[in-house]
Amino acid sequence: MPVRNTKTIPRADLERAMRKAHRAYGNRANFRGIDIGYRWTNGAQSDEICLRIHVEQKLGPERIPDSQILPSEIDGVTLDVISGPYGPTLGKRPGASQNDNSSARPPYAMAGLACGRSGESIGSVGLMVIDETTGKPGLLSNWHVLAGPRAHCNDPVMLPCEQDEGHDPRDHVARLKRWVLGRSGDAAFAELLPDQPWLPLQFGSFKSIDRARPVQLGEILTKTSQTAGTSRARVDGEGLYRLRYEIRPGVFEFRDIEGFKLVALDADTVDTPTVSLAGESGAAWISEITGEAIGLHFGGDTGPDAASDHAIACNVTSVLDRLQLRLATFEDLLAQNSQGAVLTQQQKISANLSAGQPPESTLKDWPHPVHWAQDWSGEPSVTELRAAPQPEAAPVFRRHRPDHRQDRAGHQQYPADVLPLIRIQPRGLFHSPPQEFHQSSSARHQIISQEIWPLHLYPALLDCNPNFQGVLLEERLTHRIQAISPAGIAAFLAQLINGSLHFDGIGLQRLRSEDFIGVATYRQACERILAALQHQ
Repeated sequence: MPVRNTKTIPRADLERAMRKAHRAYGNRANFRGIDIGYRWTNGAQSDEICLRIHVEQKLGPERIPDSQILPSEIDGVTLDVISGPYGPTLGKRPGASQNDNSSARPPYAMAGLACGRSGESIGSVGLMVIDETTGKPGLLSNWHVLAGPRAHCNDPVMLPCEQDEGHDPRDHVARLKRWVLGRSGDAAFAELLPDQPWLPLQFGSFKSIDRARPVQLGEILTKTSQTAGTSRARVDGEGLYRLRYEIRPGVFEFRDIEGFKLVALDADTVDTPTVSLAGESGAAWISEITGEAIGLHFGGDTGPDAASDHAIACNVTSVLDRLQLRLATFEDLLAQNSQGAVLTQQQKISANLSAGQPPESTLKDWPHPVHWAQDWSGEPSVTELRAAPQPEAAPVFRRHRPDHRQDRAGHQQYPADVLPLIRIQPRGLFHSPPQEFHQSSSARHQIISQEIWPLHLYPALLDCNPNFQGVLLEERLTHRIQAISPAGIAAFLAQLINGSLHFDGIGLQRLRSEDFIGVATYRQACERILAALQHQ
């Protein structure tokens, strides 16, 4: 059959020829992909569109048996053979290309940050998304970044800090929920913890990505990540690519994934790869012109040639459909804020503190966006907190206990410029003196859920150990406290409450271990605290 002019061949005919070639040659051991893309001659890209078969290693005709030689065309479409040994691009730590300040722990979760499983290699957050089944926000990245061969639902997902030495509970920001590894993509979704602040922005550019569309051959895309900064590439081909994965511990198999291939814009001049570096798996490829999300980076060229500056990505639209997700927007953030789901517990606690003077400086150790949601190094005032339309960064509440402390009655327990405010008076929950507390079960429930737990016991637990992040009021104490206090849960609670500034100024006298004998949940601990307040 004569070779047809590929510039005039309908797209449907090109795809039909690609499917035929895949059926014929996709079972060969050397096969690594097939796509429709530009023909390359002597290392230079031409304008000719052809069908391309990717192989692990390209051999000369003299080294290939006659039965294995590929035809020059299929159904009139030119067939080319290119080298394509592809593999995932995981990393160990954020790369050296980061800014000096970017190793600090980020105040917000956002796209482009380094992420991964506890104690394993890292990749990048691709996009901030919303779970269409629950309406909750989360992170979108690769399967081999968030899940991998040892994945279980609700596994912790981390945003690691470069300064961390091993596992740090403060890095835990999300829980693994769903994943896919197949023709529709290499992707996974992790739902953010209820107290985790987030922004629908891309790290570095701080642009909001709220639309996605299919890829277009020849267009220019950009990718920004905390690990490697920003890179630009041109879409060189669209098709299917074969990668080797560890799908179960110790078990490796190949998977065919639909997507597209990219080449660096200066591929003929670079000496080292720039579009596919370690730690970039999961990062999003974005249209340079429209700002739309196009693909999730999931692999690069693993061949020995250092100048092979190639990357492969799966289609964002396919991944979103398969995982039942959509891109997150500021409207979603505002909706979460209006429901009280975005403010962290520590941010809510800060409403109880009023600084005697305004904060003097903003956080300097993180390159965060400057907008109407300010990040203060101290505690924001009540007025500032109520006026902000977005959540502010969680302030640090650890303070040195003043040496002049005499008792628990609230006399001179804070520095002169920080005054404890009791919001419970206007809300009609607590009365003075404590003996006048309401006795109804509904009132007790309200006092515990709105005052004792979020304003006193929960922040005291966080000050003691950040591993209490995200603990629930109904959770059993033995899930976390046993490992922290071998002396016993009752002794731990008494020591915690007696030594925490979060219980100063509310009229609570010193408690004993016996006050918490038989307590099984955090709610029951709050009940004992309330009972102690009522009987003093």
